[in-house]
Amino acid sequence: VADYLEEVMAGRLTPVRMEARVIYRNDAEVCVFRRNADVIDVSHPHVSDWREPVTEALDWIRRERTSLVQTVTRRPVLKLAA
Repeated sequence: VADYLEEVMAGRLTPVRMEARVIYRNDAEVCVFRRNADVIDVSHPHVSDWREPVTEALDWIRRERTSLVQTVTRRPVLKLAA
């Protein structure tokens, strides 16, 4: 712990919380995925800093879309009598 605090106090690491938010069209927040990360350059975070929450969000969206498609029942086609 002491070594970690020294790195943070020296400015070599910055503890941050990465978030990937799933926002619907009406600006409603549907889901949030978070991960704590120690970032070396806060102005230019590396892919490994934000990959996990973004991947989780994308996987969640794919699962939700699949479940919605599977739950939609097809209605019979109505025919008009002339």
